[in-house]
Amino acid sequence: MLHSSRPAGGLCALGRHKSRPIKQRLVAVAYTSGQAKQDPALVLQQQQQQAPASQHGVLAAAERLDLDEVWVPYRWPGQLGGEDVYISGSWCEWKERHVSLRHCSASASYPGDWVALFKMKTGQHEYKFNVDGGWRVAPGDPLVMDPEGNINNKRLCVKNCHIEFCFKSNSPVARSPRTVISVIGSWSNWRIATPLQKEGSNKWFTELSLPPGEYSFRFMVGDSTDLHPVMAVSDKYERQEVVNRDGQRVMCNKIRVDVAPAFYLFYATGWRQCTLMYKMLKDGNPLTAAWQVAAMDDSPSRAEPCGENSRWKQAIIALPAGVDASDRDRYSMQFFIQGPRLGDSSDEDNAGGSRDSSRRRSSVRANNGNGNGAQQSAEDAAAARWFAPLPDDGVPGDLRSQVKVDTPDKQSTSACYQLRWPGGWKLQRGTITKFPCVTKPPVLLCADIDGTMVNEHSDKKEQFWMDARTKEFQEYWESNAALARSVLVFNTGRSKGQLIWLLKEKPMLAVPDVLITAVGTKIWYLPDGMRCFQDPTEVEWIEDKLWSNRLDEGWDLQQALSAAGEMFKLFNRDSAERVKWLDKGQEHPHRVALQVHTAVLDDLIERLQEAIDKRQLQARIIMSGAGDWRYVDVVHRLAGKLEALEWVRQVYGVPVERCATAGDSCNDILMLDGKMPAIVVGNAQEELVRWYHEQNDHGRIVLTDKPEAAGVLEGLARHGLY
Repeated sequence: MLHSSRPAGGLCALGRHKSRPIKQRLVAVAYTSGQAKQDPALVLQQQQQQAPASQHGVLAAAERLDLDEVWVPYRWPGQLGGEDVYISGSWCEWKERHVSLRHCSASASYPGDWVALFKMKTGQHEYKFNVDGGWRVAPGDPLVMDPEGNINNKRLCVKNCHIEFCFKSNSPVARSPRTVISVIGSWSNWRIATPLQKEGSNKWFTELSLPPGEYSFRFMVGDSTDLHPVMAVSDKYERQEVVNRDGQRVMCNKIRVDVAPAFYLFYATGWRQCTLMYKMLKDGNPLTAAWQVAAMDDSPSRAEPCGENSRWKQAIIALPAGVDASDRDRYSMQFFIQGPRLGDSSDEDNAGGSRDSSRRRSSVRANNGNGNGAQQSAEDAAAARWFAPLPDDGVPGDLRSQVKVDTPDKQSTSACYQLRWPGGWKLQRGTITKFPCVTKPPVLLCADIDGTMVNEHSDKKEQFWMDARTKEFQEYWESNAALARSVLVFNTGRSKGQLIWLLKEKPMLAVPDVLITAVGTKIWYLPDGMRCFQDPTEVEWIEDKLWSNRLDEGWDLQQALSAAGEMFKLFNRDSAERVKWLDKGQEHPHRVALQVHTAVLDDLIERLQEAIDKRQLQARIIMSGAGDWRYVDVVHRLAGKLEALEWVRQVYGVPVERCATAGDSCNDILMLDGKMPAIVVGNAQEELVRWYHEQNDHGRIVLTDKPEAAGVLEGLARHGLY
C-alpha cells in the first residue's frame, strides 16, 4: 500500500467554516486539466460506462471493489487529435465502443486530453483507442506485437495505489449514512473522480492501478445530493502547492506510485514465437503443481541481441492479488522457455540466434485492426500450433522430444531458470541478469544530431572511434532504455529527408521516436506502432498537424518576409554582404531564416523586432549559432525548440524530471536552457562551454568528460537517468 508514513489525521477542507452545516459550506470548485473553475457538471465515473454517479450531482454511494477489481485510468493525448475517442480491449473481447473517453478542456497552449477511468479485473490487458473511426495505439503506453503481428497497447493492471481518507472518530460527518467521498487527481487530468468505499466507522478507501510516477490529488466530500462537494486535502499524505493555469496556488496531496509488483522478464532469442512456462513460489514452495503458461510478446526494441534477426521478447507475471509490500520478496519464480516444434520447417530460428532469412520488421500487420487477431491468416494460424501442451505434472525433459526448449546448461544445478525476487530481469545467452531500470518511469531524451549523436572527421581512425561511440549509444538505448519504454527525440536543423538519408548512411545511429525540425516549427512521428517494429527508412513519417495548425493563428508568411526583407535594405547598402537568406518559408512555412554577420547582429535584431511589431505579427526572433555568421530565425511566438519539446513531452506524459536534453553547440541553448536536466557533451564548442560556466543551474546542467554519444551516456548516468 503506497502512502505517506505520516500519521493519519482528520479532514482539512479548503474554504470551510466549522460552525456551518455541511450543506451550507460547500465549495464549488472543480478541476479541468489542473485549472480551478466553477464546474457543476463534473462527472463521477463509477461503472464501465460514462454516466453521472447520481441524478442529483457528482457524488454517489460507491460500489465495492472485489478482490480482483481495480480502478484504471486511460488517456489519449489531445495533441494527437480526435473528435470522437473510445477504447476497447481484451477485457471485453474487443467489444465496439466499450468506453467513450471524456474530453478535457483545452488551454491556449495545449489541446485537452481524452480520459476515461473505469473499474476492471486485475491482470494484463491489451487495448487500442478508436479515434474518429480508426484504431490507434497511444505512444506513451506500453507497446507489444503479438504472434499474429497485431500491434497493441498492453498494461498490467494491479492494485499499486491505495488511497484512504479518515475522519476523526467523533465526527458527525463520519457518522452520517449519506456521507460520500471520492478522489480526483492528476492521473485523470483532474477530470474524473473515483469513488471511495467505506470501511469501518470513519475510514474510506479506494484502489487504483497507475503508471509509476508522482501524482497530485484532492478529496471531494459531501452527500449524495451535493452538486458542489467540499474540496479537501488529508493530513495522512504529504502536501504540495500546485500552480494552476490561472496562476493560482492550490493545495493538494501528493503520492508516489511505484511500478506494479511483478516479474518483468526480457528474453533475447532468435525464435519468432515462444512461450514462458513458469511456477510461482512463496518461501520456496510452489503455489501450483502445474506449470503455468504465459505469452511472450515482441518488445519495443530494434536490438538484435543474439545476432542477425534476433529480438527481445517480454513477459510480465504479476504477483497474486492482495500481496502486501512487506511480503513481496518472499516470492520467486522458476521458468523455462518453450520454442517451436522440432523439425518444423516454418521456423529455423534457435534461442541464441537466427538462421531466418526474413526480417522481423517486415512481419508487422497493417495497423488498422483493433488488435484482436480477427485478421489472422492461415500462416499465422499454423504458427500458433507450434507449441506443445505441457502435462500438469510435466518437467522440461518431457518436452525435448516434441519442441525446442531453453533451460540452463548442464553445469547448472537446476533444471529451470530461477528469478529470486520480483523485479526486472533479462535472460540472454543462458545468463540471467538484473534489469532494474524497467521498474522506473520511462525517460525522454531530446538530443541534437550533428556533433552530439554523430560526427564527421577526415581521419579514418578518428572516424572509426566516432562511429563506435554512436554504436555504443545505439546498443545501450535499444537493449535498455527502449525496453523500459523510454522515448528518443532528435531536435535538429536537418530536414526529415536528410535524417532518413543519415539513417541509411549511419546504421549505427539509434532510430528516434520523434523528430523536431526547423527551429521547433515542425514535429514528425513514426506511424503508430512502427517506432519499434519496422524499418523507419521504409515508412513515411507523420507530421503533427495540430502543432502546425496552432502556428497558423496570427502568422503571416508574407508579412514575415517583408519584415526580414527590410534588413537587406538597411544592412547591405554598400558592397559588403552582412545579411543572407537561408529560408524564405518555402520548406518551412512558419519560419523565415537569415544568416547575419556578428558586426551588425545586435543592431539587426533590434530593427527586425521593430519591423515585426509594426506589422503586429505573432512572431519571435531566435538567434543561434557560433562564429562570425549567426542564424536569425523569425518564427511564430509559440514555436521554438524548447516549446516543441514540451509539446512532445505532454504527448508521452513523461515528467519534467525524467526528461533530458543534450547538445554540443550554441544552437542547442534553445533546448538546454529550460527546466529539464541538460547535458553538454565533452566536445562542445567553446562558446557553449562558456555559456555553461555562466549558468547558476544548481547541477541541472552537466558538462561531460566524454565526447559525442558517449558523453550523452555519461550525462544520463550523472543525472540518474541511465
